Amino acid sequence: MIFGALASGLAAVMVASVATAAQAAPLADAPITQGLSEESMSDAQDGSPGQSDPAEDEPAESAPAEHVDTEPTEPVAGVGIQAASLSDIDELKNLIESSTASISIELEPKVYTFDANVGITGQIVSPLGHVVELVGAVDADGQPATTFQMGPNAAAGARFLRAETGTLKLSNIRFTGTTDKNGGVSARNIVATNTIFTNNHTLDAVNGGGAIRITGGDLSVDHSSFTNNSSEGASDGGAISSQFSGSVRINDSVFDGNRRTGNNNQYGGAISVKQPGVPGSVVEITDSIFTNNVLSATGSWSTGGAVRIYGTTNLTSVLIDNSLFKDNKTTVMLTQSGGAIGFMDTAKSTVSNCTFIGN
Repeated sequence: MIFGALASGLAAVMVASVATAAQAAPLADAPITQGLSEESMSDAQDGSPGQSDPAEDEPAESAPAEHVDTEPTEPVAGVGIQAASLSDIDELKNLIESSTASISIELEPKVYTFDANVGITGQIVSPLGHVVELVGAVDADGQPATTFQMGPNAAAGARFLRAETGTLKLSNIRFTGTTDKNGGVSARNIVATNTIFTNNHTLDAVNGGGAIRITGGDLSVDHSSFTNNSSEGASDGGAISSQFSGSVRINDSVFDGNRRTGNNNQYGGAISVKQPGVPGSVVEITDSIFTNNVLSATGSWSTGGAVRIYGTTNLTSVLIDNSLFKDNKTTVMLTQSGGAIGFMDTAKSTVSNCTFIGN
């Protein structure tokens, strides 16, 4: 069953009826949440089920996609590179792009600046479909101490990493400052743990995801934060975009101030999941916080100030549990716009133990 809340005259959840939410605890100073406390969520009440049958003005059939295993292949043992051996971003780029097997690399606690010398498009490409694992350092508080940053001379449309047929496993890294058409990080499969994505943008007319774009496989995000990422044009998902791909799992993460802007119909101020192409796919969002995310669009079917999920083919279930949605909004003044969450022709969906405030 689907539950939701109304706030400021707009439906916080697109297909939901009214539920009451109590004042929740403010966001912690640390950029990454440890999950929501029971106390902050205990007063949220369940609403009554609702139904909706919207018609989106884009093709209903999903693009074909090959099956991708939920658990990506582990990097080959014995190829890990010690942190001290990587002195700059060029060395890291050469190591990844010349590798003939999956690889695991330890990074120094420093800033790696992507500038004009990092390839024509200012990116690192894994061309052979391997697993590339990048493990950053952490500070005394457990926060990422390794930063990937776009420099002032980076090529137009530069991004950090691309593995269109492979898997990226990322941990303990900050990503900041991209303006690429396919997001800061783009891959078939992505596993991100203890990562921070800040001020990344996509300007493409088709693809979305200012921070992350999935291209056919699965996405797993744990204990991470996404702040002030955005997408423009006709693309979807201010921070994350998954189109015609596989399962999306988000846990113990914060999405704050992400934005999706454009004309016509647009979707997902923070996250957009569109028509999964892998049979048996699921969407799970648990123990997470969504605040101040915005969907700004003119189309009447634009939906999902924070999250938008669309498609029944190949999507078996949707679960959103124990999460906070506060002060998310859309600029579309329609009751189906979904200030917090927009469901459009989705599979069986469950929203449980969630708090909705001011959406």
